[in-house]
Amino acid sequence: MDRSRSPVDMRFFANLEESMHALSRRLRSMPRQSIQIALPKLQLGRCSVAPDLLHASSVVYSVTARPASAFDQALEARFGCRVHSFEPVASVPVLDCVHWTMRNLGHRYVDLLRLDIEGQEYATIEALSGSALRPCQLLVEFHHHMPNLSVEHTEQALTQLNELGYRIFDCQASGHEYSLVLI
Repeated sequence: MDRSRSPVDMRFFANLEESMHALSRRLRSMPRQSIQIALPKLQLGRCSVAPDLLHASSVVYSVTARPASAFDQALEARFGCRVHSFEPVASVPVLDCVHWTMRNLGHRYVDLLRLDIEGQEYATIEALSGSALRPCQLLVEFHHHMPNLSVEHTEQALTQLNELGYRIFDCQASGHEYSLVLI
C-alpha cells in the first residue's frame, strides 16, 4: 500500500496551512494583505517611501492629527521637498481639505499623500474612489484597533485602493502602516 500523499491531499494541507496563517493574522488583528510589488524603499520612522519617486519639487501632503512629525522633517531633509502638513478639520471631510489646499497652493497633483487621521482614513479612501485625485504614493496608518473599526474595515479599504490601481510596496509588522504606489 502506497502511503505517499495524493495531489488532493497536498492541496488540502496547503489550504489548511493558508487557513491557519489567516487565523493567526486575525487573532493578532492584522489584515491579510501583504506586499504586492517590489520597489526600492526608504524607511522614515514608521513609514516607507519609494525614494525613486521623490525629488526636491515633489508635492507632498501630510494629513495628520498630530503636529508636524519626525517623518515630515526627515522627508524634507532627505529630498529637499516641502511637506505641506495639516490637521483635518472636525466637520470637513479630509479629502475636501486636501482639494481646498491644492487649489490654494496651485497644485494640480500630489506626489505623496500621507494619512494618519485616527480612523478617518476609511471615509477618506471611500471618497478617493469618487475623486480625480490620485497621489503617486499613498501612506496610510490604519486604526482598526479603535472602537467600531476592525481588520475587515482595513481589508476593505485596501481592496478599494487596489481597485483604484494602488499596490502595496511596504507594510509594517504591526499591520497598521501601509505604503502604496499607483501603478
